Amino acid sequence: MKKILITSPSLTANSGMSAFVSRLIESSEYEFTHIEIGGGGNVSEKLRRTCVQFTSFIKSLPLVDIVHINACFDYSSLCRDLLLIISSKIFGRKVILHMHGGKYLNVAINIFFVNALFKAMLLFSNQLVLLSSNEVEVLSLEDCDFVKVIPNSVKNTGQKRRFWVKGKKLKIIYLGRLDARKGLCEAISAINILEKKGYAIEFHIYGEGPDKVFIQNKVSSDLHNSTTFKGNVSGKNKIIAIQAADIFLMPSYFEGLPFSLLEVMAYGVVPIVTDVGSIKDVLIDGHNGFFVKVKDIEDIVQKIELFMSVPDKVPFLSQNAFLKISSDFKLESTSKEFSNLYANL
Repeated sequence: MKKILITSPSLTANSGMSAFVSRLIESSEYEFTHIEIGGGGNVSEKLRRTCVQFTSFIKSLPLVDIVHINACFDYSSLCRDLLLIISSKIFGRKVILHMHGGKYLNVAINIFFVNALFKAMLLFSNQLVLLSSNEVEVLSLEDCDFVKVIPNSVKNTGQKRRFWVKGKKLKIIYLGRLDARKGLCEAISAINILEKKGYAIEFHIYGEGPDKVFIQNKVSSDLHNSTTFKGNVSGKNKIIAIQAADIFLMPSYFEGLPFSLLEVMAYGVVPIVTDVGSIKDVLIDGHNGFFVKVKDIEDIVQKIELFMSVPDKVPFLSQNAFLKISSDFKLESTSKEFSNLYANL
């Protein structure tokens, strides 16, 4: 059986890419060698770590048949991963380039440097994997014969959760990287407005990230009593946190197809998110969640108020969220798709 070298951030990192790779390795019959890429720290730490990671990557190339590069549309990823792809081709290895959204996804073909890097990556790759047909259109790759769409997926929970009822405290959750570009400052401001209006709300923020202190200071400056930072969560504690939530709030500036969104919807939590990346493949506004505009605090406030104004519709929204994931985003299907991809390369 073919051996696969696969890249991603640390498998324990609070990252959608890491979550994808962890689940693929667990569910696939193939033998994987995982190479960690990226990470935080100052410039010297990043440089040292990059050298160590690249050395590990090169040493592993003679031992594998296929290289699965997980990348995203930002400058550091594109530059680093182009180097990894070229190195793989020098060793005669088949390359799968798997893109996971990113800051420049929607404008990639209009920014010369980003477009040039991406086209160079395509030139040396045997297969391109995107998260949705929308991404194929955005990148103008409709006529490209080596593009395959494989969405992210989660395990089928087979469980239904409780519904919010009027008169109960509304519990809102965020799961993910603490990055200001996830719209957390706008979310906190919206919660503050709702508190001042007298609504009984709890906002629990789960995760770690580079902007944690900045976001915590935002909470302090807004004098929040209902927003709490819970740190990273996993396993049974993560399930408990999700099942206790009524709304998942993630007004990101950009996304791919977030695992956290799929996870919460699998338990019937109603998402309020921005219409960015491939999220429109999952969410139908007013059917299984709500869209808000990017950086629009008032729109967040209005959508949360809308949710609370129609308690009879909450079971409908929740059930539709659950059904969408259980029918269209099964982990077993994704694992099978990649197994077939590896076998045919």
